[in-house]
Amino acid sequence: MQAVSHKNTVLAPDSATQYGAMSGFRFGALKNLFAPLLIITALLPCTYLCWQARGGSQFGYLQDDELYLTAARSLVTTGAYKIPSLPGEPYQTKYPPIYPLLLSAVWIMNPVFPANLQAFALLDWGLWICFVAVAFVMYRQLKLNRASQLLAVILLTLNSTCQFMATLLAPEALFSIFVLTTLLLADRSSRDTGSEVMTIYCGLAAGCAFLTKTAGFPLMVTVPLVLLLRHQHRRALYFGAVVTPFVASWAIWAGAHRSRFSDPTLMYYVDYFGFYKLNVGIKDFPALVVHNFLQILYSLPGVVPPWPDELGLLVMILTAIALIGTVRLLKDTRSLHFAAFLVVYVIELLVWNFNPNGRFLYPLIPIFIAGLSYEVWFGVDLIRKTLPGALAGDLVGKLVPACLIGISLFASAAYAHSMVARNVVLTRQWTANRKHAYDWINQHLPTSAKFAAYDDVGLYLYTGRQGIRSQGMTRPYVTGDREQIEKPVSAIADFARGHGLDYLIWAPDDYDTDGVLEDGHLRERLLAKNSGLSLVYGSEGVRIYRVDSER
Repeated sequence: MQAVSHKNTVLAPDSATQYGAMSGFRFGALKNLFAPLLIITALLPCTYLCWQARGGSQFGYLQDDELYLTAARSLVTTGAYKIPSLPGEPYQTKYPPIYPLLLSAVWIMNPVFPANLQAFALLDWGLWICFVAVAFVMYRQLKLNRASQLLAVILLTLNSTCQFMATLLAPEALFSIFVLTTLLLADRSSRDTGSEVMTIYCGLAAGCAFLTKTAGFPLMVTVPLVLLLRHQHRRALYFGAVVTPFVASWAIWAGAHRSRFSDPTLMYYVDYFGFYKLNVGIKDFPALVVHNFLQILYSLPGVVPPWPDELGLLVMILTAIALIGTVRLLKDTRSLHFAAFLVVYVIELLVWNFNPNGRFLYPLIPIFIAGLSYEVWFGVDLIRKTLPGALAGDLVGKLVPACLIGISLFASAAYAHSMVARNVVLTRQWTANRKHAYDWINQHLPTSAKFAAYDDVGLYLYTGRQGIRSQGMTRPYVTGDREQIEKPVSAIADFARGHGLDYLIWAPDDYDTDGVLEDGHLRERLLAKNSGLSLVYGSEGVRIYRVDSER
């Protein structure tokens, strides 16, 4: 059918012309809806997982989540930023306040615990959605083509690390939003020779990132450094002037209010750097770097959606492609801010005394996925050029990303289903068992009773009783000192007596996220080594022991 010129006036189109126009509209509309529908489909596995975990079945998985919530509750009920679950109620000088402030706003609107856990679950799901949206803006600013943008967004929404963290009360999504926003604004500020307002916004975003997690400190180094390298001295000065009050105010307040504990366990609750000095000596430093480097390599495949174990080799190949693509992308786009932050942040992870697992890699995942998508399309273009005929090249261009998306969607749905069946349902039952023990405590023990408890903060939220977790040092995991790794359980009675604790509450899942103590039979054998423990409650695997003052 010939195209109709604008000079022609068609007053009564024939039925064929009308059908062609209508069908073209329908197909065009379907084509325009394809990308949004695909993204919505990709959002479903995580949404389903968060819905199933909305009752707080994952609450307490990290301990950090409970500490954030008790700090938020303390802000609402007392106006002080403290750790009310810990004997002595020290100030919370370990975690900066932005995420707890956000939680406190939710607590004000819904102050009934544990019913308000559903509201907190909704908040974290919303933060995850915002994180994906900010990553999409980043993909556009990095000049990925539309197909690469779509592939990257879908792979990010299907990422198992991000999905799992969305079920927890954790600041990773909020932190990553501020980090990516800082890098986007810094990149735009460096390229814009006009207004310098963007640099001020960049400083505000970086300050918020630091006050969400102090792990955002590399931004304070890389942003002004890149600006100085590009001879944008005034902008570096503006950035420093805006961000310095954020860093200084937290450092001054935390330093003035920090409890001066000499005990490593109590120091763990209030002082990152003090705990670090106790764990990392000069002679341990090389072993720490090697240990963390291997852990990062182990965690990197988490960039790829949770494909089946049978495709493990392909996952490793895709991980390598993601790394190569990240380097190529940042080089081709001259995104020096992203590159500098990535390097300095990884250095921070290498020298830190906590395992740099997928949780710590969270803000880097969108960048690595951008690299994966970029390199996939780079490879597709190469194949198109080598294949004879446009049809074959076009087929490859559609087949490769379609296979990636299809396998990832299937794997992500299977992951969400298995997480619900294997993890959410199980932890839901464990939580119910603990609640029965908490009810017994409320009925039979005085409010002044203090506990040695792995879930010490959860104990406080449900019963009002204070407690301390028998927390091991991080050095033994680097040096391989198994005796010290086992000590938090094998000497837990002595720990309780040494800290003036009256009772020990023990549950079957205590320490099961520990790489060594995850063996339940081992934990029971280690617990049996303790003396001076008298059983006062036992039901559904949860036990409460009275700690005798003399062994």
